[in-house]
Order: sequence, then C-alpha cells, then structure tokens
Amino acid sequence: MPHRVGILLVALAAGAGCGPPRFGAEATLEIRPWESSASMTAQLLDELFRAQESALRSTPVLDDALAQLPEQYRQEYNAKDLSSRLEIELVRSRFILKVGLTDRHPHRVSLIVNAVVTMYLKRLDKSPSFTVRVIEVAKAPKVQ
Repeated sequence: MPHRVGILLVALAAGAGCGPPRFGAEATLEIRPWESSASMTAQLLDELFRAQESALRSTPVLDDALAQLPEQYRQEYNAKDLSSRLEIELVRSRFILKVGLTDRHPHRVSLIVNAVVTMYLKRLDKSPSFTVRVIEVAKAPKVQ
C-alpha cells in the first residue's frame, strides 16, 4: 500500500505543471507628485500609491473596463474577480505602478489590462497633487 501512495503522489506532482498555458500582460504607469519627492514624506507617497491601487481595483473602473471588451471576452469575469486577479506592483522609488494580469487567452489578457488602465485614467480626478502618464501599454502576451 505505501508503494501505491508514492506512485500517486509522483503522478500528481508530475501533472501539477500541466494544464492550459497562461499568458501575462502588463502596463506601466508613472505617478508623479507635483511636489518634489524630497519634500513629500514617505507616508504621503505611500498613501498616494495605495489610493491609486485602490482606484484601479474599484468596481466602477473595472465594470467600465469589462464593458469595453467584446462579449466573448467578458463572460468569464466580473469586477470582483478581476480585482482579485489584477497584479499591481508599486515601485515607489521610481514613481512606477505596474498593472498586470495572467489569463489563458493570449489576446484577451492585453485587452483587459489596457481597458483597466484606460478606464482608470478616464475616471481619474484632475488632481493638483500628482500627474499620471502611461509609460508602456500592455503588449503581446508572454507564455507563463
């Protein structure tokens, strides 16, 4: 019996890497405070970045982004699911915010990321305290 358990575990481990391929796409934004970064406290910068991450994950932004997609692409997502699957990386030292997603459809993944960024920018308040610019849009996906 122990031999069979070992074979089953090996078979499960071997199959763990199998499955449909995953594709990733990422867009890069620059969040630049109007004030000199030297005069802003670390806490204020952290609050600024957390607020932008929250805005990117907000239901109104994600609902609008999903509405921009072709019908066949939006059937698998809702705003809550998309929010949990978005990968947002903050690079505070360079004022960079990276927005990424991994999906099994290579064409859908970049469309979703770019739609999220576009709707975020459209809903962004014209703030006197910072500017946002897109450094790089999501491009052709990479196999994960």
